Amino acid sequence: SELYFAAFEFTIAIGIMEIVILMLRVYFRSPVASKAETVENIVFWMGSSYLVIAYLINMTIPAEWFVFWSGIIMLFGLALVARSFILLAKR
Repeated sequence: SELYFAAFEFTIAIGIMEIVILMLRVYFRSPVASKAETVENIVFWMGSSYLVIAYLINMTIPAEWFVFWSGIIMLFGLALVARSFILLAKR
């Protein structure tokens, strides 16, 4: 349980760091592709922090371990979709 809580804190910290990076990219007017990549990272890290707290820390049955990993795979896809929406909005 302590290991999963440390993983949760790590994913939250990376997500907050990515939000700060996005604010700096907006402030310094970085290219849209760089901003889109940062948004992709934010979606992934914040989503994975939710999955860690929902499925690993509050795990009631061992089968939820597989639900966690399928959620991570879905987060990869969701992050790519978020990135593509930003790149599409540029056009």
